[in-house]
Amino acid sequence: MRVIVRYGDAASVQPTASRPLRVPGSPPEGNRNESKQSVVVITIRPPSEEGRLQGDAPAGIGSERRRRLEGAAREMRLRDAEVRAHEQAHLSALGAYAAGPVTYGYATGPNGEAYAVSGSIKVDLAPVPGDPEATLRKARAIITAALAPGEPSGPDMRVAAQAYLLESKARDQIEAERSTGGTERIDLNA
Repeated sequence: MRVIVRYGDAASVQPTASRPLRVPGSPPEGNRNESKQSVVVITIRPPSEEGRLQGDAPAGIGSERRRRLEGAAREMRLRDAEVRAHEQAHLSALGAYAAGPVTYGYATGPNGEAYAVSGSIKVDLAPVPGDPEATLRKARAIITAALAPGEPSGPDMRVAAQAYLLESKARDQIEAERSTGGTERIDLNA
């Protein structure tokens, strides 16, 4: 077998510029039967300006996949920005009532980079012991934080509902203390 490697466009390469190469497993040059020899021609073409090989596929096929991948990466960057803004809105409104830092869930994009696709912040929903006024302020801050993003998620709404319950119990405690002169206590943990 004889292999000819050509560099450049097939139409522009002259056969005299070809150089036969010995393929492993083929007989040495002197032992070959020249009349039965098969020839394989490999043409290596330079990349075109569009980044695909000339003569490969109809125009736009190679770049279509690249556009799809770039589009997917762009969408993931946007989602990452949305998730981070959403969680930052919670964190800014929560202040001292955040029970920890923001935790993000990541996905790997088509470009190999990690993008935030989810996030969460632990919130302290316990009443302030012996201080229903502080519990009321805390509950209101948590409600504000839960609803701070333009589009609160399902978990955000659940936290807001728990905070509304905490707020209601704190208001009941404050009313009970006012009506009895501060001697009656309501269990805010119940």
